[in-house]
Amino acid sequence: MSVLISKKLFPIDIKYVDIKNKMGVEFPLVIEGSSELEKKYGDRVKTIHTQWQTPTWKEGHEAARSATVIDSQTGDRRTDLNTYSGIVLERFLKQWDLTDETGKPIPVIPENVALLDSGIAMALAAAFINRTIPSEEDLGN
Repeated sequence: MSVLISKKLFPIDIKYVDIKNKMGVEFPLVIEGSSELEKKYGDRVKTIHTQWQTPTWKEGHEAARSATVIDSQTGDRRTDLNTYSGIVLERFLKQWDLTDETGKPIPVIPENVALLDSGIAMALAAAFINRTIPSEEDLGN
């Protein structure tokens, strides 16, 4: 493995199913990682295919810094996960297979990323974070 970041994109796919709540409002339910739900919904399961850029050290640092909040009482710093998730979606999500009603591809631009369902957006951001930040298990701790 090179110590320099590859510009090659990497995939993240999220499985979901469109369901209706008690009020009759349809929304996508993320079922990623749940074989039980995949069996339950069968051929109704859909997949959103995305491609992501690996952040360089500088890009990752800037994203984390942009999502840092300071507690006005204690001065403690912490990363706001919602802000960080939005930043990584806008900066590192490069391709998806979403289309409009006519089948025309929807471009991956911040305005369209902001229109993602919150469950889909959070699942994509979480998958990106899990893919790009080593876990305790990865580090052997």
